[in-house]
Amino acid sequence: MNKKDYYSNKNVAVNYSSFRYSGRSGQYVNSREISTIKCLLQGSGCILDIPSGNGRLLSIFDSGHKVVGVDYSKEMLDNCNYKKRVLADAIKLPFKSNVFDTVLSIRFFFHYKDIFSFLEEFARVIKKDGIIIFETHKWSPRQFINIEKLGGKIYPSSKNSVQSILECLNLSIVEKKEIFLFSPFVYKYMPYFFIRILDNIEKILPRMFMVDVYWKVRKK
Repeated sequence: MNKKDYYSNKNVAVNYSSFRYSGRSGQYVNSREISTIKCLLQGSGCILDIPSGNGRLLSIFDSGHKVVGVDYSKEMLDNCNYKKRVLADAIKLPFKSNVFDTVLSIRFFFHYKDIFSFLEEFARVIKKDGIIIFETHKWSPRQFINIEKLGGKIYPSSKNSVQSILECLNLSIVEKKEIFLFSPFVYKYMPYFFIRILDNIEKILPRMFMVDVYWKVRKK
């Protein structure tokens, strides 16, 4: 089963939030991810959330944000709570160039070996000085195994490979945040008391030990 088929499964779409973020451990993962994105997000403007999934990021937006949710899964969009929703592929977006202030792309790039085409298209649709916020993984246990019931393999991206793509696309790094000592997938299945221990350890370790990377880049 490929990625598109997996996320187009009605059962996956309906139960996505409960499957990924249920229980105290799942709620912890969700809270860390949401707070990290919120710290990077600009105060206002037109935002493209892709893939929007079920609109999990709705809580971080305020009245100054005009949000468009895009996903290639109709089933995900049917369960998305955004007012503006568009069915489309991330490599060929149905928007004119230079129209968005910000593109958010969370829990997406690690599904693919090559992320260049996605970033190229995101750079096309943002305005000059516009922002792209995206996430990559340094490593994950799922990069070694294909678990279809979890959506298949995960692909890590090295810092050098990402920076090389950014330079090629004339995108400059504004900020970078690194969180989690292990893949968020692993945290979901850990006892909550152990996660609290890891949380305290994470606070004293250098960021180089974290595996989940959030990039904020600007179009020059």
